[in-house]
Amino acid sequence: MRILLLMRGVPGSGKSTFIKEQGLEPYTLSADALRLLYASPMLDNAGRWCISPHFDKQMWPFLLQTLEERMKRGCFTVVDATNIRGRDMTAYKKLANEYKYRIYVVDFTDITIEEAKKRNLQREEYKQVPENVIERMYAQLADNKVPSGITVIKPQELAQIWYKPRDLSAYKKVIHIGDIHGCYKPLKEYLEEINPQNYYIFLGDYIDRGSENAEVLQLLLQLAALDNVTLLEGNYEANLRDYGLADGVASKEFRMQTAPELAQAGLSRKAVYNFYRKLSQCFYYTYQGKKVLVSHGGLARMPENLSLVATAELIYGTGVYEDALDVDMSFAKYAAADEYQVHGHRNYEGVPVEVNEHCFNLDGAVEMGGQLRALELSKDGFAVVTIGNALEYLAKKKGAKGSKANANIENVQQLLSNFAGNPLIKEKSFGEISSFNFTRDAFYNKAWDDVTCKARGLYINKRTEKIVARSYDKFFNLDERPETKLNALRHNLQFPVQAYVKVNGFLGIVGYDSAQKKLLVTSKGDMYGLYAKIFKNTLAAELKERMQLLEDFVRTNNCSVIFECIEPEMDPHIIEYRKPQVVLLEIIENELNFAHRPYVELVALGEQLQIEVKEQACTLASWDELQVWLKTIMQEDYLYHGQHIEGFVIEDSMRFMTKLKLAYYSKWKRLRRVAEATLRHGAVKAKWQLNDELSREFYQWLQEEIYPLRKGDGTYAFATDIISLRKLFEKRKSCV
Repeated sequence: MRILLLMRGVPGSGKSTFIKEQGLEPYTLSADALRLLYASPMLDNAGRWCISPHFDKQMWPFLLQTLEERMKRGCFTVVDATNIRGRDMTAYKKLANEYKYRIYVVDFTDITIEEAKKRNLQREEYKQVPENVIERMYAQLADNKVPSGITVIKPQELAQIWYKPRDLSAYKKVIHIGDIHGCYKPLKEYLEEINPQNYYIFLGDYIDRGSENAEVLQLLLQLAALDNVTLLEGNYEANLRDYGLADGVASKEFRMQTAPELAQAGLSRKAVYNFYRKLSQCFYYTYQGKKVLVSHGGLARMPENLSLVATAELIYGTGVYEDALDVDMSFAKYAAADEYQVHGHRNYEGVPVEVNEHCFNLDGAVEMGGQLRALELSKDGFAVVTIGNALEYLAKKKGAKGSKANANIENVQQLLSNFAGNPLIKEKSFGEISSFNFTRDAFYNKAWDDVTCKARGLYINKRTEKIVARSYDKFFNLDERPETKLNALRHNLQFPVQAYVKVNGFLGIVGYDSAQKKLLVTSKGDMYGLYAKIFKNTLAAELKERMQLLEDFVRTNNCSVIFECIEPEMDPHIIEYRKPQVVLLEIIENELNFAHRPYVELVALGEQLQIEVKEQACTLASWDELQVWLKTIMQEDYLYHGQHIEGFVIEDSMRFMTKLKLAYYSKWKRLRRVAEATLRHGAVKAKWQLNDELSREFYQWLQEEIYPLRKGDGTYAFATDIISLRKLFEKRKSCV
């Protein structure tokens, strides 16, 4: 945590011994140790070994530089030096003010000069100093007081500075509120008023991503003054600090979206900075027998001394972003029966609020159309509350209309400009042609906007600035986004609606670059990778001599033809198919804005090529018809013409599309993750995945009958894809 301990006393007064006895050596910057980095012990004029002071001009700036680097992370730090002169502490005070540190001086000045001289002679020869040095320091002590704003303690008082839990048992409830990210309306919906009988803990990340940043901050500024409210610091609050200091905020999102909102609302930089200064690093409390650690990022175990944990670890959490579930499982492993933690910040695995019996995750991706998560603790135990983020609450920049092109992007040149340097976009170059796709981070963080949605199997000749091949814009599952929730669909769908059977393979794309007179047969991301090769071979095997027909079609029509490629042996998915094949999905115009040819043209092309076309399952004329159909297909035992399928894609008359994944597919996709973890590690960490009898039975079977067959090199002598495992499991069940 942000605590700086300054040892103060003459050489031999016991400072270093104290540090060692208290176990503080890993947290200590020692002036003598740094001197020894610059120069080994050397002989003085009397022929005695000593630590040279000749490099002090280099050493002290280096110590301060190192201290500042530690302060940037919020590391608990001890400075082992004499710290006699008050002016020497001015530099510490300046840094402490900048990085929100508390400074304590541990005072060792109460020993007599005679005792100091005696102890000096008992030290190793190279650590001894001349007696006149000790005498000079004692003289300086009389003239130098510890500057104001620094608390002086005696060595025996050290325990007073450690962070101690606060007892909140007198409150009716303790309420924890997760990441808000500029979503004021769901916050206000939950927090109608502040009840003085409750205690409120906000977990950080109050701004950015959402579109109501000023409203959120104005509310929190009011709450910050209340005795029953604690506001924690999240990683996004660094933008508030930089904005308040007028240093220039690195975040483009903050500069373009949040800062104008704050300015328009009349929130001064000074007010913003003062708010940041009031934020806490974490909150540790007891409540009717429970011990609860609240931080933004989450820790892997309950620390024995919370003060020694770096602020950066409290804010960002133990490990990296993707480690959240592992961290919570580790915490539960080490936790005592009465120990719990609550955090937000990261939810890579999409876990529910209650991750396990000891950990709660309050990151509900509210800014992405998810939920504002709250956790209430009362005498009856923990209770979870979630508040959905309605479509109109979502920031426009984050794509409530994410499947449609941004009006600001009017041509390919502007699109390329938006792609350039965007950390959420990955580009692969194949000479003049580049492919663009959203990154793994964009997917897992649900960072969908008009740019990331368009970067999905998009191939551009960068010399001519022409689209030469493209796939669908990214579109979403039912209930995945605000615009695909039933309430939004009820009001926005334009009937009639078509439902198409969704095939379970991977996308193959055929396009044509007229500049190079080159046919492109590729996957979403790579013209020459494994999936591109699989698709080329499968397509060629089906079309044979009709391949020329396909080339002529894409060349003369300036379009891309999209296929679903199925290769059961090399690329098994969830749904079982008997043979390799391609299914014709779409004819898409090679234009900036997504547009495709009518289904009747798709069927005609399929007849020419003599290949299967995606199946039109039904036409739904009204919302009532759609509801009845949804009720049917979402049943656990639903079969389409007697077979399991992945699901359906529905498309309205305005070309809006959403995906519907069926129960069977979703269940076995989840169990595939269970299988992958169990076959690799022997167990799963995410026990919430085992939420029904079949899952638990499948998991037990994997542990008892499959994992023991794992070879020394970590492989198995048989196929372990989910289709093969499912067959073995079902065969075993039928035998039993």
